[in-house]
Amino acid sequence: MDSALSVVVLAVGFIVLVWTFVWVARLMALLDDVTAGSAKTASTGESASDGTRRVKGRGYGANYGIVLGLVGCALFFMWPSPLLLALAAVGMFHSARAVFRGLYYFGVVVWRALIGVAFNGGLPIMLYLHTTGQWSPPFLDVGLGLT
Repeated sequence: MDSALSVVVLAVGFIVLVWTFVWVARLMALLDDVTAGSAKTASTGESASDGTRRVKGRGYGANYGIVLGLVGCALFFMWPSPLLLALAAVGMFHSARAVFRGLYYFGVVVWRALIGVAFNGGLPIMLYLHTTGQWSPPFLDVGLGLT
C-alpha cells in the first residue's frame, strides 16, 4: 500500500514540475513579445557625442572563467585532486571563448578573460608540480589550519 501511494505522490509531483516548466516558458514568451518592440531600438544603439555607438550585447563568459579559475586555485590548497582538472577545463573554455569573441567581434582584449586563462592554465601546472613532488605548497587543513 505504501508503494502505491508513493507512486501517486511521485506522479503528481512530476506533473506539477512539468506544468511549472510550461508556465515559465509561456511567461518568457510573453515577455519576449512585449519587449520585441523595444528590441529594435536597442539593436540600433545610442549614438554618443564623439560618434561612437553603444550597443547592448550579451556576456561572453569572462566572469565565469575567472570565477572558476579562482575557485579551482583556492580548492587546490585544501584538496589537491585530479578532479580539479575538470573545473580548470570548463573555466578555460569560458575564458578562451571570451578572449576569442572579444578579439574577433569587437577587436578588443578582454582582460578579465585573460586573467581567467592565467588562473585556469595555472591550476594544471600546480597539480603537475605537486603530483611529481617538485613543489610542496602549504595546505589548509580544516581542523588544524596550515600544514
